[in-house]
Amino acid sequence: MKTKFWLLVVLLALPLLGAPPLRPEQTMVLVVGPTSNPIHADEQAVVNHLNDTRKRIGLTQLLLATMHFDQPVQAKICRESLGITESDLICLAVVQLDLKTRRPVKTLSKVSRITPASLDQVETTLRRWASESGVSVPGPALDRPGKKVALEGGVDLNGDGVTDVLAIKNGRWLVSYSGSKTYSEVNRSSQLKIDQLGFGDFNGDGRTDILAVPTGGTWRVSLGGVGPLSQWNSMKEIPRLLRFADLDGYGRTDIFDPGKCFRNRSSRPIR
Repeated sequence: MKTKFWLLVVLLALPLLGAPPLRPEQTMVLVVGPTSNPIHADEQAVVNHLNDTRKRIGLTQLLLATMHFDQPVQAKICRESLGITESDLICLAVVQLDLKTRRPVKTLSKVSRITPASLDQVETTLRRWASESGVSVPGPALDRPGKKVALEGGVDLNGDGVTDVLAIKNGRWLVSYSGSKTYSEVNRSSQLKIDQLGFGDFNGDGRTDILAVPTGGTWRVSLGGVGPLSQWNSMKEIPRLLRFADLDGYGRTDIFDPGKCFRNRSSRPIR
């Protein structure tokens, strides 16, 4: 009888343990660009930086590949299997592979519209690949010499790794990038005060997003602080009563308060 009881306990606990990490041969970092000939200059910059970083820190297990929308089969895979469209280009993604066909079948994380000015997203993507693939990579190994790192819990709206300063005045959202630049308006909402806002990387692109809860309203999110406030779900807890952290290491900020936890692990995260 005791054996059956413990077997039942183990079976009930399995869903709570989560899926084990994938193996490196099951994952790949994919760069998606518009054309294969010629290669877009921004895509080439991303590929070069990926190769340099992989070589510098010895990530021999890391698989890299490119796909292009001027190739019909590749474009179909991107749209139908990976959820990557032309509006995402240049796109940097961590994808899961079918071990038999070696084709990508699922996007685990992605960063859209990469440019040479946002190459820090390469390091962010490599950390996500390591997390998904069960590979241990020391944090400092991916930091380039002289790179500034944002303070933990700080606001980094442009994803450059440096803490920015956000203020709200007369309904205008003002940001001083790196705290040393002149304030500029990035958004506006006349209904919100600073204590109605929460901060985290809710879509996993390496930039701070803003959670807003208008009085009597539901959760809304502005991606990067510059996107429109779009309704996220029907929850009404206000940010000053919540805490924000990546609890499960999935690369997206989770939200919790005493007795509750909103795990942000949807296969289709907010965009």
